[in-house]
Amino acid sequence: MPEFDWRSPDSYKSLQDAEITDIAWECLRRNADYRRDYEVMIATSPDAR
Repeated sequence: MPEFDWRSPDSYKSLQDAEITDIAWECLRRNADYRRDYEVMIATSPDAR
């Protein structure tokens, strides 16, 4: 796995053409509180299997 250098502009080249919703989703999916709340929501959903 390549090492990520947050200070390097090359590390962000893939984001140059990203939509704002793509960037927002990346931030959200990495949020531990969101992941926990999502798992609780799925587990307590009437449609849960």
